[in-house]
Amino acid sequence: MFDGQRDANGAIKIDFTGLQPVAEAPAPRFPPGTQVYETPQSYVVRSIVNGEDKILTRCSKRILSRDIPLEQFMKMLQTGKTDLLEKFWSQRTKRPFSAFLALKEDGTTGFEFAPRAPKDPNAPARPRRSKRKPTEPTAEPGA
Repeated sequence: MFDGQRDANGAIKIDFTGLQPVAEAPAPRFPPGTQVYETPQSYVVRSIVNGEDKILTRCSKRILSRDIPLEQFMKMLQTGKTDLLEKFWSQRTKRPFSAFLALKEDGTTGFEFAPRAPKDPNAPARPRRSKRKPTEPTAEPGA
């Protein structure tokens, strides 16, 4: 269904034939008649203006090894962000992290992070790890 089909912007075209909307997109953020669809890979907010399909926003159902429930996508459409979601897996550090998914002005999705507690100024400093490789020990003369 998605093989090699791309629109002028390079986004994958979606064939809405046979897809039923799962909900109305919340007003006033979206125009009246805007529908939310669930495809095998993503959630899509679609509007038809003058007979032309317009994808207003799209969000993958799986982000950084974490499934995104439909309820959280709908909450993001209504309030601008999801609840704090846990167990996203960083590709860089290979460690889990928690974040909110946030709907940006241009219709894309991004991360927002919970505020961290301020660092204790009296806490001992953690030693920094060197990025240099350790040098091999050399044999001492006369040993």
